[in-house]
Amino acid sequence: TNGVTRNGILLGVVLILAILMVSTFRYASFKDMGPRSKQPFLVIPLMAALIFSVYFFSRWMLLIIAIVYVVHGPVLKIWGLFNRIRRVTPEPDPLSEDS
Repeated sequence: TNGVTRNGILLGVVLILAILMVSTFRYASFKDMGPRSKQPFLVIPLMAALIFSVYFFSRWMLLIIAIVYVVHGPVLKIWGLFNRIRRVTPEPDPLSEDS
């Protein structure tokens, strides 16, 4: 049963990735990152830590980077939908009194 469970999980992951590949979720291309970005003092140490982590812990870090990249598209889409709903919903005016 262990092989069947593992195969089922692998099939589910492949199906989810296939759906994300043809979806309209926007993903970052990271073209504007680097020393010429808006915050180079933040980006450069983070890039150095990322390279260090990939070099010393490559198996786990590459898996984590891939998972974070795959998940961030749907998460940003959901975040944008919640922000749009929050902006559309009118807030009650605190100055008006209904009593």
